[in-house]
Amino acid sequence: MSSGSSKVDQFFQLGASATVIARGKVKRSTIALCRNCYNYYSYGKLAPRFGERVWVDADYCRLYFTETYISHMLGVARPLEGSGVVLKRAWPYEKAISVNALWKIRCCIAHWVYGVPWENTGVYDYSLRRIAWRGQFDGCKTREDIVRRYEQLDAIFEQVKSEGRLRTEEELHRSRERASGEPMVHIGPHGEPFFGGGGYHRFAMAHALQLRLPARVGIVHLSAIPELPAFRKAPATK
Repeated sequence: MSSGSSKVDQFFQLGASATVIARGKVKRSTIALCRNCYNYYSYGKLAPRFGERVWVDADYCRLYFTETYISHMLGVARPLEGSGVVLKRAWPYEKAISVNALWKIRCCIAHWVYGVPWENTGVYDYSLRRIAWRGQFDGCKTREDIVRRYEQLDAIFEQVKSEGRLRTEEELHRSRERASGEPMVHIGPHGEPFFGGGGYHRFAMAHALQLRLPARVGIVHLSAIPELPAFRKAPATK
């Protein structure tokens, strides 16, 4: 192999190398460039792109991989750094847990679907315990903060229900980076979606209202690449 070809391979491999990314010495834009080049070179034009938005039917997203597990599996500091990685080996079904096991999701579904008052879902008590331990939780420091936060979430839920869709991060003016801050979704074998964390309340809203969820792509199984065009298609707006 020529030295030139070797350098090209090293460049592409940088995009897939979790070790290099975990060192924190590579800017996100460089990670994205290398990952995208590597994927295109290896898997073609349908290949996943780093940090790209996908649209997922939340009702079909019934299993969850913890952020800790994904970071450990890929050897990265944060799950985002594994966005767009193509997994060619067996999908780790044994590590997945039900989204119903997530306390935030359970509390939100109890409230928004079954009408249970927030206080009776246990979310206030849980948040207060976390505040006692850490000093704050989800931006809240007092019970009043918690009540106010969930009143705001109710207002957002009603807006989403009225509009029939969840707004993207750009529409919310919270980020200039496409899909930044949106929930992460991994695409398993043959296109099965797996919740990857982040944006728990947004995920719960989409689940409760049976809407498509704007999300950030996580890891993608090799067999799911042909299914990606359907995930990239945004729902029609009113």
